[in-house]
Amino acid sequence: MSEESSEADAPAPRGRPRKWSSEAERKRAYRARKADELAEPERLRSELRDARSEIRRLEKQCARLEAVVGRAERQAAKEILAREELETEIEFRDGTIAFWQQRARIAERQLWEINHPDGASR
Repeated sequence: MSEESSEADAPAPRGRPRKWSSEAERKRAYRARKADELAEPERLRSELRDARSEIRRLEKQCARLEAVVGRAERQAAKEILAREELETEIEFRDGTIAFWQQRARIAERQLWEINHPDGASR
C-alpha cells in the first residue's frame, strides 16, 4: 500500500480539501486510491477461497468423525446385546446351580436317614 492509500484509510481531515501541487500528483494519488480499492476485492476473494478451503477440510473431518461415531455406536450396540445374552445365561446357570444344590441337600438328607434309621436328628 502506498502512503496515499494509508491516508485514504484514515478519516478525512476536517477543513479545506487538499491542494495538489500539480495535476500529475493529483492523478497519481487518484490512481493509487483506485488500485487500493480494486486490490481490496482481490484480498476478499483470497480470504473467501481460504475460508471455503477450511470449510471443506472441516466438513471432511466432520464426516470422518461421524463415521467413527457410527462405528462406535454399532460396536456398543453389539456389546450391549452380548452382555444381555451373557446375563441371561448367568441367570439360567444360577437357576441350574440352585436346583442341583437343592437336589444335593435332599440326597444328603435321604442318605442321612438311611445311615441313621433310629430317627436321631442332626
